[in-house]
Amino acid sequence: MNQGILLPESTVQFVTKQEFESFKQREFTKLQQDVTELQRDVHDVQKDLHDVKDDVAAIQTKMNGFGEDMAVLRSDNRAIKRLLGLGVVLPGLTFTVRQLVEMVTY
Repeated sequence: MNQGILLPESTVQFVTKQEFESFKQREFTKLQQDVTELQRDVHDVQKDLHDVKDDVAAIQTKMNGFGEDMAVLRSDNRAIKRLLGLGVVLPGLTFTVRQLVEMVTY
């Protein structure tokens, strides 16, 4: 018994084996390109996250003399701008260094 997916008649199309193989190869190539692009995006996000962590560490070091709880970072700081780009925080909010470190590390 021949089983398969039933399609509406308007979608039935006969193709040669060569056309089908060519189609499969094109689709596979597109998928490979998509995977490569996603890998680049993941790498870029990882790099940005690493940069943010470095920035937070530098800010924390600078602010230790003033007391972490008193240090309020405004949205114009470089680390906050990067976090905004990653969609982690909302514009217009302020954070203490401790809160910023917790957001990046947890």
